[in-house]
Amino acid sequence: MKIKSFKLSYYKQFINERIDLGNNLNLIIGEGGTGKTILFNALQESIDSNIKGVEILADDFSPIETKSLMFINSAAEADLKPYQDYAKKNNIPKEKLDANVAKIYKDLSGNALNGKDPLRELSAGERLLVTYSYVFAIKKILGLDIPLIIYGPITPLDKEKTQVLFKYLTKSKEQIILFMLPNERERITMPEKERKPKNFLLQHNDKTKTTRIIEKR
Repeated sequence: MKIKSFKLSYYKQFINERIDLGNNLNLIIGEGGTGKTILFNALQESIDSNIKGVEILADDFSPIETKSLMFINSAAEADLKPYQDYAKKNNIPKEKLDANVAKIYKDLSGNALNGKDPLRELSAGERLLVTYSYVFAIKKILGLDIPLIIYGPITPLDKEKTQVLFKYLTKSKEQIILFMLPNERERITMPEKERKPKNFLLQHNDKTKTTRIIEKR
């Protein structure tokens, strides 16, 4: 499943702005205050009183429900329980999940978990990589071909781990949508032989207090 496009039905900051996504890696880039958080929250249906709804369409233009998508928010407090509950609900044995998480985490970080409590004994960047490891493990075990939407994908990561993560992301066959700051985009060197991202820039007008979404080629 892929998201073809999405738009807010109504929000005073966005006027008839629709994002037509690429099939694979999509970067939505904007400074603070341009509306990244609004769009991300709308996709999760964390909708405030100014948003009347969000329209998410698949490749065949059929509507997609937000419960069909997976989300990671690096700005929120680390919490693995939603992913553990998701795995339990889908009958993934704990031993199988833990083994896959440990392998993926080592691929991403270069270190072993070794029974550490991710929420107490690891740094913010390491905790984010554990979250990625849970999501990638669940998707792999269940064979899920569903979009992954990430807010602040590299915020707490150093340059080395950022490059490892993006090499991993560019090899993924699933559609990925990343909400990020311009200086985060500048930290990324995309692997030449892997898929290229589709870039969108959130351009805010202080006078009209509106934001345009511009595809950056």
